[in-house]
Amino acid sequence: MARLPFGGAIGFFVLLLALFGARMLCCPLPEESLPSYYGPLGTLIGDVADQHRTLSLALSALIVFASALAIARITTQRLLFGVRTYLPFIAYVMFACGVALPSAPLIPLSAAFLIIRGTEKYIRGFTRQPNYDLCFRGSGLIGMAGLVWLPAFWFMLMTPAAMMLFRRDSREAVISLLGVTLPVVTACYLTLLAGGGFFDPVRDAVSLVNFGAVDIGAIIALGYLRLGFIAVTAVIVLLSVVYMLRHRSVRFRQRRIFAYFLSFVPVCAFVSLCCVAEWGMFPFWAATVSVVLPLWPTASPGKSRNILMGLWVLLAVAANALPLAGVVI
Repeated sequence: MARLPFGGAIGFFVLLLALFGARMLCCPLPEESLPSYYGPLGTLIGDVADQHRTLSLALSALIVFASALAIARITTQRLLFGVRTYLPFIAYVMFACGVALPSAPLIPLSAAFLIIRGTEKYIRGFTRQPNYDLCFRGSGLIGMAGLVWLPAFWFMLMTPAAMMLFRRDSREAVISLLGVTLPVVTACYLTLLAGGGFFDPVRDAVSLVNFGAVDIGAIIALGYLRLGFIAVTAVIVLLSVVYMLRHRSVRFRQRRIFAYFLSFVPVCAFVSLCCVAEWGMFPFWAATVSVVLPLWPTASPGKSRNILMGLWVLLAVAANALPLAGVVI
């Protein structure tokens, strides 16, 4: 699968997306029907999506494709792996949609797309020659994500991580911080004009924090196939991180990009465990998984890689195909 040509990768992507979408529509998990936490922009998008369900699902599929394509573009243009591979393209759809999704997936998928596009501009902006325009626009997209889906507000914390990993001078830091806060300040001002409180958008995001929000029963309800898929994914990601740390063939610039995507993990964990964020978090986790996971399979060919990658795909397909066949998992 790591050696699939681009045409084969697109075909496999479409088949997986069709399977995952059919499972979500025909056999949804109970938690997938919970309401999403729309931000100010997300409320407007959600009202339109609720009135045009088919259009909403079609746009969701296009956004998943665009997000996966952006991830593939980051990995291929920056030569993160020793060989050309479209495994990140496939890995994104598998983890973003293969475990669980809300019944109205457009909003969290849109927020995740803004985070990925903002990250792509970050990486392009922090080069040998400062590019303040890309830094500002990348930060602005990340700040805007929280206005679409409230739990994504906490990804503004990614800006300090980018500053530490990529910054060359203080002007880039100031411009990036300005870009990430400008959408939030604008939303606060518009809320004030509409008769609300100035800090209402920020207060809504902070109010989601609940350190007792972890629902072990909901996690167990995912079933052993989905939990097995998550476990195998974690093992392959861990093997890729170990490979990155132990092998000098991974250059410093590549390490910085891997480190930036790995810095998603604490933010994703915090939002997933403490912000009552339902299954809409998987597209955000998928950003890290799709960038880091392919490193070990592409760099360490062999029987163990083939077995583990085959198990990874099999678990994802079985977890979604068996419910469609009426099998309880």
